[in-house]
Amino acid sequence: VLMKLVGDTITVFNKYVDNETKFKRYKATVINGIHWYGTANVSVTVDGLIGADQYTIRIPEEADFSGKKYISPKSFKAQENKDSYFTLAEGDIIVHGIATEDIEKPDYLQDTYDEVVTVVSVTDNRRAPNAKHWRVVCK
Repeated sequence: VLMKLVGDTITVFNKYVDNETKFKRYKATVINGIHWYGTANVSVTVDGLIGADQYTIRIPEEADFSGKKYISPKSFKAQENKDSYFTLAEGDIIVHGIATEDIEKPDYLQDTYDEVVTVVSVTDNRRAPNAKHWRVVCK
């Protein structure tokens, strides 16, 4: 069963440590055919109002992963050549739309793109009988 409302495109930036330089890097993967849903939440505290926007991204198993293959976060971390793979892990950054450049500093994404979110949880629903997908919650 195919998922409905999957007309959006995102770019996932997987965080990893470069083996040679030991610097943090982010590898970009454009994914077409996903569903992006955002809700604006506000919490009232003694200091005033605090924004707590939450975004739910559903990525169908049959989405277009730009020729890359999904592997688990631990497998991605261990993978020597990351060019053919992507993962979905807590702390990864997602841009709503296309952003093809690999980056070193996530601030660049915040400064360049309107909708930039950070992954807080990933649920693998590919074993479900219908509409197999990953559910990615971001803030």
